[in-house]
Amino acid sequence: MMQFRIHTNTYVYLAVLLFLVPIRWLTAWLLAVICHELCHYIAVKLCGGNVFFLTVSIGGAIMESSGLSDGKQLLSILAGPIGGLIPTVFARWFPELALCCWLLSMYNLLPLLPLDGGHILQLLIKNPKRFFMQQRICRVLLLLGGVYLSFCLGLGILPIAIAIGLCLKCRKNPCNESVCGVQ
Repeated sequence: MMQFRIHTNTYVYLAVLLFLVPIRWLTAWLLAVICHELCHYIAVKLCGGNVFFLTVSIGGAIMESSGLSDGKQLLSILAGPIGGLIPTVFARWFPELALCCWLLSMYNLLPLLPLDGGHILQLLIKNPKRFFMQQRICRVLLLLGGVYLSFCLGLGILPIAIAIGLCLKCRKNPCNESVCGVQ
C-alpha cells in the first residue's frame, strides 16, 4: 500500500500561492501535477512494480518505487510526461490546464536529476562519472540559455533566475542504491 507524505512547508507555500496566483491557474497546475503523478503510478503498477511513497514538497513530487527492470522503469518514467499531456485534448475548454500540463511535461523532460529526463539519462548512461559529467554540462547549458534569454533577447532577469533555480534544485541525486524515485 502506498503512503502519501506532504512536507509541512508545502502548506505554507500553497497558502502564499493562493494570494499570488489566480485560483484558476493554481487549480490547473495542481490538476496537471496530479495527472502527471497518476500516470507514473498507473505505469508502475501495470509494469508489475511496487510504489512505496509519494512525497510532495515545494521542490515537486517524488514517487519511490522498485521491482522494475530498466525497460519497465523507462516506460514508467516516460508515462508521466507523455500521459500528462492527455488533458491538452481539452485545451479548447480548459486552456490553463492544457498549458500547465504541456509546461510540466516539457520541464520534466530536462535531462537533470531529480526530473524525469535526468532519470531517463541515468538509465541510459550506466557509467556514474559520465552521467555526472553530463549533468554538469546540462546545468552549464541551462545557465547559458538563461543568460542568452535574459540579456541577448532582453527578456529581463526572470530567465536567468529560473535557470539558477533549476540548477540549484538539480544539484543532488535523490536516488539511493536500493530505491530510485520516479519523478
